[in-house]
Amino acid sequence: MSTARFLLVASDVSPIQRAAAPILALRQPDIDGLVDELRRLYRGAGIQLAVNIGGLIVERLFGGDVERWKSRGRKDVSFRKLEKHPDLPFHASTLSRAVAIYMLSRRRGDLCMFERVSPSHLREIAPLPETEQDRFLERIESEGWSMRRLREEIAATLGRPNRSRRTPSARSQQLRRLLGSLRAEHLATNPRAIEHLGLEQSRELLELTRSALQQMEMLAKRLGARIQEFDRKTRVSDVAPRSDAAPQHSKRAAKK
Repeated sequence: MSTARFLLVASDVSPIQRAAAPILALRQPDIDGLVDELRRLYRGAGIQLAVNIGGLIVERLFGGDVERWKSRGRKDVSFRKLEKHPDLPFHASTLSRAVAIYMLSRRRGDLCMFERVSPSHLREIAPLPETEQDRFLERIESEGWSMRRLREEIAATLGRPNRSRRTPSARSQQLRRLLGSLRAEHLATNPRAIEHLGLEQSRELLELTRSALQQMEMLAKRLGARIQEFDRKTRVSDVAPRSDAAPQHSKRAAKK
């Protein structure tokens, strides 16, 4: 590029734009830094963890402005970059779900005090009108609704077909296949094998794992009892008189 052309291009940038460039650069979200914060934050569980993750995303990417999130949401360029970041400690879908729970917590500050409401419940009711959210929250807490029951009630309220019967079974089958594929030796050589799972998938896999462990523990007890029975029978047979010794005993008794 010639000197004259360089000067012409440089002159096209106004003094205001040149002065604002450093400020705009500073305002660009630090995606790598945000991912590091999320990794440090990803230690707890439950509703509080989702609220913390959602609040951090709104603060770092949208300057704490919830209206910006409502207007841009997942279409935001920075948010899409965050979803695709290779070091994200959980599934990308967890991000928008966590923000939805955070938004709900701004209106309902008592979310973390519920004992029978899970993040999965909150994710289902988050798109509903506020009155419906409150009604379902009270019913879930008082009656201990399962996710299937909640989906059925939402479908009945909105007058739409309920597909809850197919969704859990498909997910359950997927998790069971995953559980079967996660061999101990595989985890030993590849400890990051389960890091692609989201929060809810990790919870469901944990429940399946615990259930499998309980079943294995019961099997181990039965096998232990079976082995003890074999050992007892073996000891009894060892101390019992042999069949070939009986005639000699009879002869001695006869002589007496």
